[in-house]
Amino acid sequence: MTGANRGIGLACARSLRSQGFAVAAASRSGAVSDADDFSNVTCDVRSTSQVEAAAREVEVAFGSLDVVVANAGISALAKTQRITDQALAQVIDVNFAGAFRLVRAALPGMIERRFGRVILISSLSALFGSAGNAHYAASKAAQIGLARSIAREVANRNITVNVVAPGFIDTEMTSTDLARFRDAITDRIPVGRYGLAHEVGQLVAALAHEHAGYITGSVIQIDGGMGMGY
Repeated sequence: MTGANRGIGLACARSLRSQGFAVAAASRSGAVSDADDFSNVTCDVRSTSQVEAAAREVEVAFGSLDVVVANAGISALAKTQRITDQALAQVIDVNFAGAFRLVRAALPGMIERRFGRVILISSLSALFGSAGNAHYAASKAAQIGLARSIAREVANRNITVNVVAPGFIDTEMTSTDLARFRDAITDRIPVGRYGLAHEVGQLVAALAHEHAGYITGSVIQIDGGMGMGY
């Protein structure tokens, strides 16, 4: 899985490992957590060659690449009129194109083995919108179209493709970038709190299970009820 060095990504990697999955944790640095039993892989999702090399490395090391979790993502808060072409390209390249590259690299082996689980980590903002973060929300919304298109292509090969859309999760990013808005945000969440990263991880682990074969093309919100109706 990509973006596994902290926050939601690290929690997902740990949840998968606790459920018995052998986990290859990919990040740009190639170093995730010495305390966890992961195989650390160097992978910058902006690079096709690195993504393809990482997929081959995992297939050789583990014998197959059965589950892919695309979590790598970036955000850069800015009003729309202040978003530069460079910032737009960077966000789309990581959040959308990076997920596309990862899935594209993993699919041939999954199709050959007639089994696979693909999980894209999107965001509630893909459905809800995000004032001051339009390029991020759009890149995450694009993941939904990607997932549902691929789900239709490979459903008959026992490969599922789903999207997890977290709301406000208690991570390093929300504790810094959104700290001043926390009380106002919490007031809008029906359960009255931010989510925990391990709760997202447990959902991802459930979707990765072999018994989750009848769930595909779905967008599953984990947001404390904030996005009901979207």
